[in-house]
Amino acid sequence: MPDGMEDDDEEDEEDGEEDVDKVPARIRRGWSMRGSGKRVYSRPTYNRGKSPQNSLIEAWTGMRPLTRHGFYNGDTLALGFSLGVPQFFTAETAYLAATYDSWTDFYVCIWYGVAVAIWMLDQRTRNWLPPVALAARVPLVSVIVGVLLYVTPA
Repeated sequence: MPDGMEDDDEEDEEDGEEDVDKVPARIRRGWSMRGSGKRVYSRPTYNRGKSPQNSLIEAWTGMRPLTRHGFYNGDTLALGFSLGVPQFFTAETAYLAATYDSWTDFYVCIWYGVAVAIWMLDQRTRNWLPPVALAARVPLVSVIVGVLLYVTPA
């Protein structure tokens, strides 16, 4: 046995820690400290088996916020595309760009007001019953994607 491994094993036994399954010291060095700074030696588990079944609400609340946000907005965008809402806003943006020379004309400013009203509707209904909040989010996501889908030829 190399000299370094015997020394580390002796130090661990002096600390009062006895390993049930003598893990070599070179492997233990890669494991991290826990909580109070005491070293915890346990083998990593790679096959954890099946995870316990959760209800849909537990699975939704257990997700990372970024993943949950992506699912929520993806669902609203899919619903909006099935209803043709982003396509409408893309066509309206193209119409405004082709018809009006200035982005400060009266009719264009009315559409700014429509966009603000849609944003306020989304803010107001955000904490309502989830299907209602999801339906109220469709126009906002559709406005954003519809405007972004409009591109002028270069």
